Amino acid sequence: MSKIKTIRNFLFVFVIIFSLSIYLYNSATAYYDDSMAYKSFYDNTGNQTQLNISSYNEFMYYDSIMNVKYKFLIKDLDSVYNENRNTDTIFSNSIKQYKNTIIGNHKLWITVRKSNAEAVAFLSEGGTIYHTIYLNQKTQDTKARIEFYEFLRYGNK
Repeated sequence: MSKIKTIRNFLFVFVIIFSLSIYLYNSATAYYDDSMAYKSFYDNTGNQTQLNISSYNEFMYYDSIMNVKYKFLIKDLDSVYNENRNTDTIFSNSIKQYKNTIIGNHKLWITVRKSNAEAVAFLSEGGTIYHTIYLNQKTQDTKARIEFYEFLRYGNK
């Protein structure tokens, strides 16, 4: 059993390293671009390795968007705080507390996202589709978080 687990871990690391090299080579997925919002990450080869790579690339793409949205939200809060810290200390302290709450919530959410992915992929552990399911769940949670940060930043549109 230990040998199978070692082989599975080796294959996972290999797929991640291979995916990372493709990701770094194709820098288009490393930043947010509205024209790529509906980009298809999957091809129709039916190859499980390609599905794993595509799942990883899709996750990295949406994770980079989420990080940009998060940083913009924090930057906006910093701007509001700096504009008001000398004139309205009660308001500026509320903004600072709100920012700290969002930062703490973000750190907690990263843990929850990982736990969600592990729970969804649990039944296929040891199978070749495990990593695809795991990354797809992380992608879905990340997409929802993007919408959450947009709501916090802009409210209801």
